[in-house]
Amino acid sequence: MPKKRLNVNWEREVRTEDFKPALKHYNRYLEDIGLSKSTITSYVFRVGKFLGFAQDDAPQVDKFTKFRELLHEKKLSRSTIDKQDN
Repeated sequence: MPKKRLNVNWEREVRTEDFKPALKHYNRYLEDIGLSKSTITSYVFRVGKFLGFAQDDAPQVDKFTKFRELLHEKKLSRSTIDKQDN
C-alpha cells in the first residue's frame, strides 16, 4: 500500500503583527542608546516598512538590496532613500 501524502500549504500571510516583537526590541535598543523620541518613532516606522517588504523579522542582505532598488524604481529623492538606510 503506497504512502499517502497530505497536500498541505504551509505558506502563510505575514502581517504587521508578526513584527511587533522585533520592532519593540529595536525601539528599546534605540531608547537605550539615547535617541530622541521623534527619531525613534521615525526609525521604527521605517524598519517596520522594510520588514513588511522582506516578509521576515530577520531578513538577509539581499532583501535590503531589493528594497533599496524598489525605492529607486519609485523615483524617490536621494535624501528619502538615504533616510530609509538608517
